Order: sequence, then structure tokens, then C-alpha cells
Amino acid sequence: MKVNEFASNFQYENAVMTEGNFTNNLVQSGDSANLDSEAEVSVSNIYTDESNGKKLGRVKLELNGTFSVTDHPEANCTYHFVFNGEFSTPVDTPDKDFHKALWFNGSTALYGIARAKIETISSMIMQSGKISLPMVNMVELVKEQYKQKMQAAAEK
Repeated sequence: MKVNEFASNFQYENAVMTEGNFTNNLVQSGDSANLDSEAEVSVSNIYTDESNGKKLGRVKLELNGTFSVTDHPEANCTYHFVFNGEFSTPVDTPDKDFHKALWFNGSTALYGIARAKIETISSMIMQSGKISLPMVNMVELVKEQYKQKMQAAAEK
């Protein structure tokens, strides 16, 4: 299949890591290490940049986790990172379509950037190995996140 048939009018503008923290109590990871990782996605309101003739929106991705050794709970590496990305589309794109693209395409793009940055940074602070975040189906993650928020709101 030709990719151009599925090209979107969704464009990456920029991304920045606004928060980053590792606490490393892990001497060496070894075979018995496991990664417990969480991700939270949020999307800003859409706004228009009249001077450039495009709509813009931001995606925030917050990642937290612990990389630990099963047999030695005191041996672990915790992390917290926040990434913000800005994306654009032509002004005539319906807000509903752009909002959906921010949630799914934007979060997917930002997660890919975050994975690479966390791997690079963790490889520099660990004696050996690195933290490799798993590949994630962002469509399912965002759907589940939304479902949990709706359930929590209903319980209040």
C-alpha cells in the first residue's frame, strides 16, 4: 500500500523534555530486572497562529517507573520524565479531527522521542545496560486512560 494514501495534514513542530529525574540505586541490572512503567497523556486546547496560517496544539506525556531487581528490592532505579510536544495542522482542519490526531498521532510521536531519550540517558548513568521502554499501542493506552478518568469522575 502506498503511504501517501494515508498521509495526514498533521505536522510535528517541536518537542522538549521539561522534567527529568533518575534515582539510581541499581548497581547492575542482570537477568532478573523488571521494568514497571506508567504513562499519562494530556492534550491542550487548540489555538490558531494567524501569522503562519495554522492551528497548533500541544501534547504532554508524563512517564514514571521503576527498574528493579526481583531478588533485591533495594536495588532499583526510579525515573520521572515529562515531555511536551507541539503539533500543527492547516487552519481549515476541523478541530475535532485535529484534537483526535493530537491524542493519537501526537502521543505516539512523543512516546517515540521519550523512549529514545530515556534509553540514552539511562545508558549513561547505569554501570551496564539501559532502560528500554516497551513499544506501546497508544490508541489502547489513551482509550484506557479516558475510561479510567470517566469511572473516577462518576464515582465522585
